[in-house]
Amino acid sequence: MWYALPVAFAVLAVVVFVVVLALQGRALEASSGVPSSGSNADGVPVDLVEGYHYHVFGDPGPVGDETSVCTLTSVGGPTTVAVTRSSGDEGVTTTVDGMTLRLLGDLVAPRSGRFELRCAQQQTLLVRPDEGPVLVLALAVMASLGLGAIAVVSLIVIIVRRSRSARMAGPPPYGGW
Repeated sequence: MWYALPVAFAVLAVVVFVVVLALQGRALEASSGVPSSGSNADGVPVDLVEGYHYHVFGDPGPVGDETSVCTLTSVGGPTTVAVTRSSGDEGVTTTVDGMTLRLLGDLVAPRSGRFELRCAQQQTLLVRPDEGPVLVLALAVMASLGLGAIAVVSLIVIIVRRSRSARMAGPPPYGGW
């Protein structure tokens, strides 16, 4: 009974980690993809996982409307996808091979497979998987470590308190009544 609290914290730590890993497993696979960059004229080869988000960067220039039209071409034929930008994404940039590229927006993969991406009015493109699932997993690891630390500390406190109370319940130090 005394050790139920530390055991509960330890079990909770494991459950949090396993549940997040199970829920984010496929997303982690998608986010571990390698960024692809290249010439828009040739098409940028990308490996996509259906339903997952990817960041698309293009040439710096005036910030246009909030949607860019891009085309994904595969064996099954071309698919038009909208690359949408959130209101706070206007100033997001990255550097590739000494070139600064600005965020055009995010796209959601319509299906899994290897594609070539082309976007209107761009010369250079960079496609990078969304790292959000990695951040979620990192937060789950930190939460699990915190819960594990609480379990260890509470176990130590219980052991120390029980050993002290056992000594206090012993015979009186002066030898009798």
